[in-house]
Amino acid sequence: PAEKLDSELESFIEWFKWSQRVVKLDPLLRAAITHLWFKTLDPFEQGSGVISQLLTDFTLAQADAESSHYYRLSTAMLKERATYHALLGQSQRGTMEITPWLEWFTQMVNLALDQALGQVGERLKKTVYWQQQSRTRLSREQTEIIEQLLMEGIASVNASEYQKIT
Repeated sequence: PAEKLDSELESFIEWFKWSQRVVKLDPLLRAAITHLWFKTLDPFEQGSGVISQLLTDFTLAQADAESSHYYRLSTAMLKERATYHALLGQSQRGTMEITPWLEWFTQMVNLALDQALGQVGERLKKTVYWQQQSRTRLSREQTEIIEQLLMEGIASVNASEYQKIT
């Protein structure tokens, strides 16, 4: 109810501050609880989802003692949007049993990390390629086509495709 929102937000903020100092609380579980709790409070007509994601990222960054991290949890969650909403609703109703939510959330962190590792691997391949080609003189067009091939993962291109691209 709206009349309880201010006190509930205060409880959330106090818990959030307190939970940062609790060594025994797993940082992933803290992030999952933070996300669920804030989404449950839903204090704004618009933007609560974005803010809950920012709080989640902030919580994970606190655990890493970094100002940012190199994976996007929101991207992984978006791929599983239907499950996200189903588990969110299930966790907010009834007994407030949140174990399925916590399990799913950790799976999404793993998915986000896998996605980030894939992106790093692709970037590393490009970097290695360009280092190997550092002494090769290439025209602007050749550089553009190679960059596009590397970006799209295409192994070859025929003359007419080359002409279209350049």
